Amino acid sequence: MDWRSPGLAHVVPLASFLAIGTLGGFLDGGTGRSVLWIYPLQAVLGLSLVAIFWRGYDFGPVRPGGLLLAVLMAPVAFVLWIAPSWLQARFGAPGWMENRVPGMGQSIRVFLGLTERWEGFNPAAYEGTLLSPMAGLAFRFLRLAVTVPLVEEICWRGYVMRLLDDPDRPFSENPFGRHRWRTCLLVTALVVLVHPSADWFGALCFGLIVYFLAVKTKSLGLCVVFHALVNLWLGGYVLATRQWGYW
Repeated sequence: MDWRSPGLAHVVPLASFLAIGTLGGFLDGGTGRSVLWIYPLQAVLGLSLVAIFWRGYDFGPVRPGGLLLAVLMAPVAFVLWIAPSWLQARFGAPGWMENRVPGMGQSIRVFLGLTERWEGFNPAAYEGTLLSPMAGLAFRFLRLAVTVPLVEEICWRGYVMRLLDDPDRPFSENPFGRHRWRTCLLVTALVVLVHPSADWFGALCFGLIVYFLAVKTKSLGLCVVFHALVNLWLGGYVLATRQWGYW
Protein backbone atom coordinates (compact mmCIF):
# COMPACT_ATOMS: atom_id res chain seq x y z
CA MET A 1 0.00 0.00 0.00
CA ASP A 2 1.42 3.37 -1.06
CA TRP A 3 0.66 5.90 1.66
CA ARG A 4 1.71 8.65 -0.74
CA SER A 5 -1.27 7.80 -2.94
CA PRO A 6 -3.44 10.90 -3.61
CA GLY A 7 -6.55 8.77 -3.18
CA LEU A 8 -5.52 7.61 0.28
CA ALA A 9 -4.62 11.17 1.25
CA HIS A 10 -8.20 12.20 0.53
CA VAL A 11 -9.98 9.19 2.03
CA VAL A 12 -7.97 8.14 5.10
CA PRO A 13 -8.80 11.16 7.33
CA LEU A 14 -12.57 10.73 6.95
CA ALA A 15 -12.39 6.92 7.07
CA SER A 16 -10.42 7.08 10.33
CA PHE A 17 -12.83 9.67 11.72
CA LEU A 18 -15.84 7.46 11.00
CA ALA A 19 -14.08 4.31 12.24
CA ILE A 20 -13.44 5.90 15.63
CA GLY A 21 -17.11 6.80 15.92
CA THR A 22 -18.19 3.28 14.99
CA LEU A 23 -15.73 1.69 17.41
CA GLY A 24 -16.89 3.96 20.19
CA GLY A 25 -20.46 2.93 19.56
CA PHE A 26 -19.54 -0.76 19.95
CA LEU A 27 -17.58 -0.12 23.15
CA ASP A 28 -20.14 2.21 24.67
CA GLY A 29 -22.47 -0.44 26.07
CA GLY A 30 -25.43 1.91 25.82
CA THR A 31 -24.11 4.38 28.39
CA GLY A 32 -23.54 7.25 25.97
CA ARG A 33 -20.26 8.04 27.74
CA SER A 34 -18.01 7.04 24.86
CA VAL A 35 -18.43 10.48 23.27
CA LEU A 36 -16.33 11.91 26.10
CA TRP A 37 -13.23 10.40 24.49
CA ILE A 38 -14.49 9.90 20.92
CA TYR A 39 -14.97 13.60 20.17
CA PRO A 40 -11.52 14.76 21.33
CA LEU A 41 -9.85 11.79 19.61
CA GLN A 42 -11.70 12.43 16.35
CA ALA A 43 -10.81 16.12 16.47
CA VAL A 44 -7.11 15.55 17.05
CA LEU A 45 -6.58 12.47 14.86
CA GLY A 46 -8.55 13.92 11.96
CA LEU A 47 -6.52 17.13 11.97
CA SER A 48 -3.26 15.21 12.38
CA LEU A 49 -3.99 13.07 9.32
CA VAL A 50 -4.93 16.12 7.26
CA ALA A 51 -1.63 17.72 8.29
CA ILE A 52 0.31 14.59 7.32
CA PHE A 53 -1.27 14.50 3.87
CA TRP A 54 -1.47 18.28 3.42
CA ARG A 55 0.76 18.44 0.35
CA GLY A 56 -1.59 16.08 -1.46
CA TYR A 57 -4.49 18.55 -1.44
CA ASP A 58 -5.35 21.26 -3.95
CA PHE A 59 -7.76 23.69 -2.32
CA GLY A 60 -8.00 25.82 -5.44
CA PRO A 61 -8.63 29.55 -5.73
CA VAL A 62 -10.26 31.55 -2.93
CA ARG A 63 -11.59 34.62 -4.70
CA PRO A 64 -13.53 37.44 -2.96
CA GLY A 65 -16.72 36.78 -4.92
CA GLY A 66 -16.65 33.09 -4.07
CA LEU A 67 -15.91 33.83 -0.43
CA LEU A 68 -18.86 36.22 -0.25
CA LEU A 69 -21.09 33.55 -1.79
CA ALA A 70 -19.95 31.00 0.81
CA VAL A 71 -20.59 33.46 3.64
CA LEU A 72 -24.08 34.32 2.37
CA MET A 73 -25.09 30.71 1.73
CA ALA A 74 -23.97 29.41 5.13
CA PRO A 75 -26.93 30.80 7.14
CA VAL A 76 -29.33 29.51 4.48
CA ALA A 77 -27.98 25.98 4.88
CA PHE A 78 -28.08 26.36 8.67
CA VAL A 79 -31.75 27.42 8.65
CA LEU A 80 -32.68 24.49 6.42
CA TRP A 81 -30.82 22.14 8.78
CA ILE A 82 -32.72 23.22 11.89
CA ALA A 83 -36.08 23.94 10.22
CA PRO A 84 -37.70 20.49 10.74
CA SER A 85 -36.93 20.37 14.45
CA TRP A 86 -37.95 24.02 14.85
CA LEU A 87 -41.29 23.23 13.22
CA GLN A 88 -41.73 20.23 15.50
CA ALA A 89 -40.98 22.34 18.57
CA ARG A 90 -43.16 25.19 17.30
CA PHE A 91 -46.26 23.14 16.63
CA GLY A 92 -45.53 20.63 19.33
CA ALA A 93 -48.06 17.86 19.55
CA PRO A 94 -47.13 14.44 18.18
CA GLY A 95 -48.98 13.85 14.94
CA TRP A 96 -49.40 17.51 14.04
CA MET A 97 -47.91 16.94 10.60
CA GLU A 98 -49.99 13.84 9.94
CA ASN A 99 -53.13 15.85 10.75
CA ARG A 100 -52.18 18.45 8.14
CA VAL A 101 -50.71 16.19 5.46
CA PRO A 102 -52.81 13.06 4.75
CA GLY A 103 -50.73 9.95 4.30
CA MET A 104 -47.75 11.30 6.22
CA GLY A 105 -46.08 8.17 7.59
CA GLN A 106 -43.34 7.55 10.12
CA SER A 107 -40.72 6.98 7.43
CA ILE A 108 -41.40 10.42 5.95
CA ARG A 109 -41.28 11.99 9.40
CA VAL A 110 -37.89 10.38 9.97
CA PHE A 111 -36.54 11.61 6.64
CA LEU A 112 -37.78 15.15 7.27
CA GLY A 113 -36.22 15.18 10.74
CA LEU A 114 -39.50 16.02 12.47
CA THR A 115 -38.22 15.24 15.92
CA GLU A 116 -37.09 17.17 18.97
CA ARG A 117 -33.35 17.43 19.57
CA TRP A 118 -32.96 17.99 23.29
CA GLU A 119 -31.02 14.80 24.04
CA GLY A 120 -27.36 14.64 23.07
CA PHE A 121 -23.83 15.62 24.03
CA ASN A 122 -23.84 18.08 26.94
CA PRO A 123 -20.37 19.41 27.89
CA ALA A 124 -21.41 19.22 31.54
CA ALA A 125 -20.89 15.45 31.23
CA TYR A 126 -17.15 16.11 31.53
CA GLU A 127 -17.58 17.03 35.21
CA GLY A 128 -15.41 14.70 37.27
CA THR A 129 -13.31 13.53 34.31
CA LEU A 130 -9.79 14.41 33.17
CA LEU A 131 -11.21 17.19 30.99
CA SER A 132 -13.17 20.13 32.32
CA PRO A 133 -16.50 20.99 30.66
CA MET A 134 -14.86 24.01 29.00
CA ALA A 135 -12.05 21.86 27.61
CA GLY A 136 -14.59 19.32 26.39
CA LEU A 137 -16.56 22.11 24.73
CA ALA A 138 -13.39 23.41 23.06
CA PHE A 139 -12.68 19.96 21.61
CA ARG A 140 -16.30 19.74 20.46
CA PHE A 141 -16.01 23.01 18.56
CA LEU A 142 -12.61 22.03 17.17
CA ARG A 143 -14.21 18.87 15.81
CA LEU A 144 -17.32 20.67 14.60
CA ALA A 145 -15.84 23.72 12.89
CA VAL A 146 -12.35 22.60 11.83
CA THR A 147 -11.90 18.82 11.67
CA VAL A 148 -15.28 17.87 10.18
CA PRO A 149 -15.25 20.49 7.38
CA LEU A 150 -11.74 19.48 6.37
CA VAL A 151 -12.05 15.68 6.43
CA GLU A 152 -15.52 15.63 4.85
CA GLU A 153 -14.92 18.14 2.08
CA ILE A 154 -11.50 16.70 1.22
CA CYS A 155 -13.11 13.28 0.78
CA TRP A 156 -16.56 14.03 -0.66
CA ARG A 157 -15.76 16.99 -2.88
CA GLY A 158 -12.00 16.69 -3.27
CA TYR A 159 -12.00 12.96 -4.09
CA VAL A 160 -15.39 11.28 -4.62
CA MET A 161 -16.87 14.10 -6.68
CA ARG A 162 -13.88 14.15 -9.00
CA LEU A 163 -13.65 10.35 -9.18
CA LEU A 164 -17.29 10.04 -10.26
CA ASP A 165 -16.81 12.77 -12.85
CA ASP A 166 -14.85 10.29 -15.01
CA PRO A 167 -14.14 6.95 -13.27
CA ASP A 168 -11.95 5.79 -16.15
CA ARG A 169 -9.31 8.40 -15.35
CA PRO A 170 -7.29 9.03 -12.18
CA PHE A 171 -9.40 11.38 -10.07
CA SER A 172 -6.56 13.90 -9.89
CA GLU A 173 -6.79 14.39 -13.66
CA ASN A 174 -10.45 15.38 -13.45
CA PRO A 175 -11.05 19.09 -12.91
CA PHE A 176 -12.64 20.15 -9.65
CA GLY A 177 -16.19 21.45 -9.86
CA ARG A 178 -17.32 20.09 -13.22
CA HIS A 179 -21.07 19.53 -13.12
CA ARG A 180 -22.64 16.16 -13.83
CA TRP A 181 -26.06 15.21 -12.48
CA ARG A 182 -24.86 11.68 -11.73
CA THR A 183 -22.08 13.08 -9.59
CA CYS A 184 -24.41 15.50 -7.84
CA LEU A 185 -26.92 12.81 -6.91
CA LEU A 186 -24.42 10.15 -5.84
CA VAL A 187 -22.21 12.40 -3.74
CA THR A 188 -25.21 14.03 -2.07
CA ALA A 189 -26.70 10.60 -1.32
CA LEU A 190 -23.47 9.50 0.35
CA VAL A 191 -23.37 12.68 2.42
CA VAL A 192 -26.94 12.03 3.57
CA LEU A 193 -26.34 8.38 4.46
CA VAL A 194 -23.37 9.02 6.77
CA HIS A 195 -25.62 11.17 8.96
CA PRO A 196 -28.25 9.92 11.45
CA SER A 197 -31.77 9.78 10.08
CA ALA A 198 -32.87 12.88 12.00
CA ASP A 199 -30.37 14.88 9.92
CA TRP A 200 -31.22 13.45 6.50
CA PHE A 201 -33.31 16.39 5.30
CA GLY A 202 -30.75 18.91 6.50
CA ALA A 203 -27.89 16.89 5.02
CA LEU A 204 -29.72 16.68 1.69
CA CYS A 205 -30.16 20.46 1.53
CA PHE A 206 -26.59 21.03 2.71
CA GLY A 207 -25.18 18.56 0.19
CA LEU A 208 -26.97 20.21 -2.72
CA ILE A 209 -25.87 23.69 -1.66
CA VAL A 210 -22.22 22.77 -1.21
CA TYR A 211 -22.30 20.96 -4.55
CA PHE A 212 -23.58 24.15 -6.17
CA LEU A 213 -20.81 26.10 -4.43
CA ALA A 214 -18.17 23.65 -5.69
CA VAL A 215 -19.42 23.95 -9.27
CA LYS A 216 -19.79 27.72 -9.08
CA THR A 217 -16.44 28.57 -7.47
CA LYS A 218 -14.24 25.62 -8.53
CA SER A 219 -12.71 25.86 -5.06
CA LEU A 220 -12.38 23.05 -2.53
CA GLY A 221 -11.11 25.62 -0.05
CA LEU A 222 -14.35 27.58 -0.24
CA CYS A 223 -16.33 24.37 0.32
CA VAL A 224 -14.35 23.90 3.53
CA VAL A 225 -14.97 27.52 4.56
CA PHE A 226 -18.70 27.20 3.85
CA HIS A 227 -18.94 23.95 5.81
CA ALA A 228 -17.08 25.49 8.75
CA LEU A 229 -19.39 28.52 8.80
CA VAL A 230 -22.54 26.36 8.71
CA ASN A 231 -21.21 24.30 11.60
CA LEU A 232 -20.33 27.43 13.58
CA TRP A 233 -23.89 28.67 13.12
CA LEU A 234 -25.13 25.28 14.30
CA GLY A 235 -22.79 25.21 17.29
CA GLY A 236 -23.91 28.66 18.38
CA TYR A 237 -27.54 27.58 18.04
CA VAL A 238 -26.91 24.49 20.16
CA LEU A 239 -25.36 26.57 22.95
CA ALA A 240 -28.13 29.16 22.77
CA THR A 241 -31.02 26.67 22.81
CA ARG A 242 -29.37 23.69 24.56
CA GLN A 243 -30.70 21.36 21.88
CA TRP A 244 -27.75 19.02 22.32
CA GLY A 245 -29.10 16.50 19.83
CA TYR A 246 -27.83 18.59 16.94
CA TRP A 247 -24.25 17.56 17.63
